[in-house]
Amino acid sequence: MVSISAQIWDTSGSERYRSIVVGHYREAVGALLVFDLTDRDSFECLDHWLTELRENCKESCQIALVANKVDLTTEDPACREVSVEEIEKFAEYNNLMFVGETSAKEDINIKETFESLLQAVHEE
Repeated sequence: MVSISAQIWDTSGSERYRSIVVGHYREAVGALLVFDLTDRDSFECLDHWLTELRENCKESCQIALVANKVDLTTEDPACREVSVEEIEKFAEYNNLMFVGETSAKEDINIKETFESLLQAVHEE
């Protein structure tokens, strides 16, 4: 068994953290690109964040796509604004790891996503 230490920075896509985030990109070996399944705009912003990430981090940086708030779509399917097909297509087109939809609130697929990303980083 291998022990891995990880530092996790959550900037929540805020412009006010932009100046410090770019510095962290340079040394990043893994990243989580998170969006909200109930907010189409957050999905449509992924291209911007992915471009910024790839322009500033190492080419070998492993990136996992995280479709969050699946708990809300289970409670009310009408609130889903991004389909599974769109997510899978985006992940495949951009060569991103996608473990499955998640819920940070209900702890759905969180551990699996982190473990998959850390395994990919370790193998790189």
